[in-house]
Amino acid sequence: MFKLRFQSFAFILSLVILAGFFGYLRAWTGPTSSPPGSNAPSPVNIGTSDQEKAGRLSATEFYDADNSSFYINPSGDSMVSGTLSLGGDLYDVTNGKKIYDGVAGKFDPSVMPYEKGDLTSDWATNTSTDSYYVVQNAADITCGTVFGRGETGTNRGNCDICYDCVGTSCGAVSVDGSAATALGCTTSTEACRRCNAGTCTYYSDMQQHGCTADFACLGAEGCAIGPAYCASHSGVAVAYGGVNVFCADNKMWSVTDSAGHTWNPAGSGVCTDACNYCANLTYAGFSDWRLPDKTTLTNVYGDITCSNCTSWDPHCCSSSADYPTNYWSSTEYSSNYAWLVKFDNGGVYYTNKSYSFSVRCLRP
Repeated sequence: MFKLRFQSFAFILSLVILAGFFGYLRAWTGPTSSPPGSNAPSPVNIGTSDQEKAGRLSATEFYDADNSSFYINPSGDSMVSGTLSLGGDLYDVTNGKKIYDGVAGKFDPSVMPYEKGDLTSDWATNTSTDSYYVVQNAADITCGTVFGRGETGTNRGNCDICYDCVGTSCGAVSVDGSAATALGCTTSTEACRRCNAGTCTYYSDMQQHGCTADFACLGAEGCAIGPAYCASHSGVAVAYGGVNVFCADNKMWSVTDSAGHTWNPAGSGVCTDACNYCANLTYAGFSDWRLPDKTTLTNVYGDITCSNCTSWDPHCCSSSADYPTNYWSSTEYSSNYAWLVKFDNGGVYYTNKSYSFSVRCLRP
């Protein structure tokens, strides 16, 4: 009796289990396609939880989830925004060379793809240790020094004034004034200097040579007002060649000579004393001075007077002449007389050539 009841119970339990299994089969829907390639499901998914994988993870490219402009391509180009840190060495696998030694903390510039002058840090001279260049200032790399990828230095470095790199050594050169600064002529008169066979020399003429506008080169004085300056300026006292000149009537005027001069000491004949003083005068770098004629000397009165010229002319109306306020002109009145202009009142007179008056020259 007991055995029959146990068999009935087992039979009923089997029917219940079979009914549940067939119900599960009816409720499940299988995949519509096979997994692509050899992909496997878990543990990789799109969830936000951290995941671990014991084996390799392969992909053509890895993209920044926040910005697809940045990516890592193991077999191609990569784009990274931010700091790329190295915990070891950096190799050029194509040429089999170590670019960066992580232990020594140095680059080997012999394998770096740069051109001479591209490096922004202080780079090396030819001093090296284990093929790595010692970081030093490159300003003193002189002619012919080999550095980097075999590039040859052309920095003049230790060359003397007016010497530059000629091939692999320093050589004396001759250049115009514009190149003088780079070759060591470093003074305030730069534009008026030039390198000539290894020597820094001054131009001796009045040409521009780098001086601007109304200025010209005046030897060791550098750029001073040029000969044409007074053609566009009037009533202006300026320093030229270390001395004072005055611009008036579109001409350049010298200061008064400290000594008085006769027109002709004999009292007759051609102009000698006063005229020769101006003809032989070298002043402000010029030697083309002359004694002004009566008309020119008369016209300048007003711009130049005894009362307004003392600030730039130390002997204005105060020379050692018999009559220091009187200034000789080059214009003759007769064989015994010549014209003068009084700079205290502007009067124009003629008098005997033997008198000693003040002299002021002009040019051109």
